[in-house]
Amino acid sequence: MARATPPPPAHQPRTLRVAWLVVAVVLAASVTGGAVYAYEQYVSHVTVTGINWQVFLNNSSSGYLFGGGTMGCQSLGCPTNAPVASVWTFHLYVYYAAYDDGLSIRNLTVPAPFGLAGSAPPIPVLQVQGSADIVVGVTLQLPSSPGSYSILGTIWIAK
Repeated sequence: MARATPPPPAHQPRTLRVAWLVVAVVLAASVTGGAVYAYEQYVSHVTVTGINWQVFLNNSSSGYLFGGGTMGCQSLGCPTNAPVASVWTFHLYVYYAAYDDGLSIRNLTVPAPFGLAGSAPPIPVLQVQGSADIVVGVTLQLPSSPGSYSILGTIWIAK
C-alpha cells in the first residue's frame, strides 16, 4: 500500500511578508510616537536666554533693573525648553529708596513676539505706603515660534 505524503507547507508570497513587516513598523511608530514625535519635541520649544527691564521714572530713563540679560535670567529663572505659546510667570521687585510712598507702576511693555498676558495685582500697581519697593507678578506669553530669545522690556513708573 502506498503511503500518502503530506503536502508541502504553504509559503506566503514574499510581497505579503514585506507588507506585514511594513504594517508592523508603521503600527509600532504610531503607538510610540516614533521619529515624528521626537522631531516635534525638538522644534516646539522656546528658551529665554536673557531678560532685562529698562526703567522710566516720570518719563525719564533711570537705568535698568538688572546689570544684564543673563543676570535677569539668574534672578527670574528664565524658561528653557518651554512649549511654544505657553506662559511664564515671575515676580518683579522694583526698589526705590528715595521714595517711600507714592510711586506706581503705570505700564509694562514687552517687545514682539512676546506678549504681556497679565499682572497681579493688575497694572497700575501702587506702592504700599511706608515701603520702598513695589512687587508685581508678571505673566508673559511666550512666542509661538520655537527658538532662543532675549527680552528687553520697559517699566513705566510715576510719582
